[in-house]
Amino acid sequence: MRRFITLCAVGITLCLAAPLHAAALTWDDGAGNDNWSSGTNWNPDTAPTNGDSVILTATAQSRLDYAWIIESGQSLTSSTSGVGDELVLQSSSDLTLATGGTMDIGFMRPRFSSGGQFTIEPGASLNTDNYGLGSTAATITFEANAAGVTTWNNTGNFQMGSDNLVIDLSNYDIANGTTLILVDYNVVGDLAGQTFASVTVTGGYGGTLEYTYDQGGGDVTIALTDIQRVLTWDDGAGDDNWSSASNWDPNQIPTDGDSAVLTPTAQSRMNLAWTIESGRSLTSTSSGFGDELVLQSGGDLTLATGGTMDIGFMRPRFSSGGQFTIEPGASLDTDNYGLGSIAATITFEANATGVTTWNCTGNFDVGSDNLTVDLTNYDVSNGTTLVLVDYGTQSGTFGSVTLTPSNWRGTLDYAYDQGSGDLAIALTNIYSATGAVILVR
Repeated sequence: MRRFITLCAVGITLCLAAPLHAAALTWDDGAGNDNWSSGTNWNPDTAPTNGDSVILTATAQSRLDYAWIIESGQSLTSSTSGVGDELVLQSSSDLTLATGGTMDIGFMRPRFSSGGQFTIEPGASLNTDNYGLGSTAATITFEANAAGVTTWNNTGNFQMGSDNLVIDLSNYDIANGTTLILVDYNVVGDLAGQTFASVTVTGGYGGTLEYTYDQGGGDVTIALTDIQRVLTWDDGAGDDNWSSASNWDPNQIPTDGDSAVLTPTAQSRMNLAWTIESGRSLTSTSSGFGDELVLQSGGDLTLATGGTMDIGFMRPRFSSGGQFTIEPGASLDTDNYGLGSIAATITFEANATGVTTWNCTGNFDVGSDNLTVDLTNYDVSNGTTLVLVDYGTQSGTFGSVTLTPSNWRGTLDYAYDQGSGDLAIALTNIYSATGAVILVR
């Protein structure tokens, strides 16, 4: 008897300590109003809460009208494929597919009013037959871990209508690749030519959203490609130096392959070597003199072919020796340049057809700067004039002008008329001394 009582006591203890299993609720639309929040729409008669699994059945539609999480180990499934069991995201809906959760349903769409939220955590399983087919807007958020995101597998139509897309890369490690597959859909026609109303990449990264990214063999997807760090200047260190990590958000020093955004905090002093690579950019949030880029003596800025630079104000300052190299086939825009007596060296590099023209909408003051035009790869058959700077107004002359290689010749014209009085700094009368035609009289 004592042994029996002891075993019973142990059994009772184990029962009390064991976790309760989550409920599995089945949609039956018992209330007839389609709302998830009505308990009598479910079997058993209670609205799903976090930790439950849910099965949708073919009763026209079910309207998610509150916040619900498909937790790890739990699922949202439907009893039929195609458009039979429709999950409607209401404006008040906030659906999260958590890491370890499973969602496998026939049809989901925002409907009746905009504002629904759908968050997809990494390491989940997400499958639908069709998505969208409506004009109301939800916000779809993909969250990444270090390795990537959950890929949404959609076998039929994926039509994002007016949806907004957010990709949160706060925890992503770019060492794991510069492409993330977001939605693997059936064929291009399933998108119906639609694109997201807005695309936001957070976490200090940027990238390009491709709607027909080919994974191989014609298997097209929606993917974020060419992922890059985007650092924003905040002058957190208070010393104005690019080399201070805490002057940037996130707290990392710009390196080649990054993009950077300047904000109006008096000035940022470039005191390191940095290349704006192809597909990367240096931009500013305001025009005019608000966001000042200062070239220090240790500053060595290269705008590479395919790179973009579009800022309000740039000048050498405090000490001479800054370097600014402009490769051909880039995009270069400033509102103002110069306004100082400190000297930098500006180098324009040409390809066979020409150089990148620097567009300066305001004043271009060359101060004491030195100019180098590298014609190593230039083909003079493409013309004897190269427009270097298209300015609004211009002042000063370069401290020195050097053409390389040394056999090249030309005339620097500070008021070259491109037509209708549009003046520019241009290298004119270009020729190669070794290739010159000698006229015999």
